[in-house]
This record gives sequence, structure tokens and C-alpha cells, in this order.
Amino acid sequence: EVKALNKKIRSRGVQTLNLQDRSPNTTKIVQKVSFLESLPDDDLEAIAKKAALWDEVRSSIELDSVKLAADLWCAAFVYKKVPNGAEITSETVRLALEIGRSAIASRELEAAESLSEQYKFLHFHVAFPEVFSGGGDGIRSASLGFDAVLGNPPWEKVKLAEKEFFATKAPNIVEAKGASRKSLIKELESSDPALFAAYQAALRQTSGESKFLLKSRRYPLTGKGDVNTYAIFAELARNSINNVGRCGIIVPTGIA
Repeated sequence: EVKALNKKIRSRGVQTLNLQDRSPNTTKIVQKVSFLESLPDDDLEAIAKKAALWDEVRSSIELDSVKLAADLWCAAFVYKKVPNGAEITSETVRLALEIGRSAIASRELEAAESLSEQYKFLHFHVAFPEVFSGGGDGIRSASLGFDAVLGNPPWEKVKLAEKEFFATKAPNIVEAKGASRKSLIKELESSDPALFAAYQAALRQTSGESKFLLKSRRYPLTGKGDVNTYAIFAELARNSINNVGRCGIIVPTGIA
């Protein structure tokens, strides 16, 4: 239903959204952050002043609308679609970007806020606006991005490992195999509803993460097949540096 609604909206002209460049507020944010960064921070009083200014920027309407739009975009991939639930479409994201919080219905706001907390959404253009501003003209600047990215990303498949999930909660399920394990998990629905609900929630979260990586087009090179997080982080690092930047990360030789 939501997919059909979004398709209808896109047919009316909302085809693409650039979360960094479409917002009319981006320039104001960058100016404020650049001014903040230019201030001295060589004593406690100066540091306290910069902290207060940063809190002011973070609570500003300008930054809030940019963050909300990005949260809604991410939430669209991971929230559970249910009857009478939130309807997050391209239009929802556009309204958040161009008008702000006041243009978004309460159920969509609640979904974006709760999922942002659950999944810990991190948007580089919100956290580092002075580094990732596109300038508002849709043209990628040669200096857009970090000078350097260093890291040791996790190496794991984006799927729920049942043995790890039940290791301390239900060792008997870990020891079982195949159909026997599935049967024991099904029995939890009546024997241990809380554990069964936690398992279902973990499955849903993994499914949402996988959907985002495979369908969002955020990772066109590595968001394919049986995704491994080290490859995703490698692509993210490469795409987060500027034209003369460098990244150094610890990953398996298979990345080659």
C-alpha cells in the first residue's frame, strides 16, 4: 500500500531527492558551524563557549529539518509496514526538507524518532555540515568530504546468528539442529513470549538493515548478495573522503 502510494507520488514529479543539496537551510548551517570552528579553543572558557554554540546549532530549526528528512528517509527502509501505520514516502521526506517538522504527521514523526534511536542513524551531512555541504547547487565540490578516514570495521554477515542470539538465553535451542531448532523456537511463542518477541524483533532489525543495504542504492558496489559489513564500511570510507583524501582501514584481502 505504501509502495503504491509512493509510486503515485513519484509519477507526479518527485523523482529524486538530494538530502544534502535540496535543503534551503544548508548554507545557514554551514556558515554557523564554520564560524564556530574558527573560534579559539585553547582554554576552558573558549571551549565552553564553543560547546554552547554547538548546542545552539544542534537545536536550530535549520538543522532539525535536515536531520528529520534524513531520519525519515532511513526509516522508510526499516520500519514495519502495518495497516494504519506510518506512511513515509518521497513526499514526506521532501516536506521535512523544505518546510520542517510542522509539515509531518505525528505518526511519521514518531516512527522517525523511535527508529533513529533504535538504529542509531548517523548522517555525515548533519554531524559534519561544514565537511559535507554540497553548496546548494547540486554540484559535488572537490573538497567535499574528509581528508582522512581510519578504521577497523566489523567483519560479519548481515543476518541474525541464531546460535549467538540463544547462546545464553536458551542453550537447548543452540544444541538443536535444522527442523528441531525451528520447532523449539516456535514453541517459545507460548513457553517464553518475551524471548520469542525479542527474537522476532532481532529478526526484523536484521531484515531492515539488509533491506537498506541492498535497496537504498547507498552502496551500489557492495550492497549486493550476501552482504558483509567490512565491504560496506570500505565503500562508505571511500565515498566519505574528498578528491585528495585517503582512507586506511583493516579489512580482509578479499576486498581486492
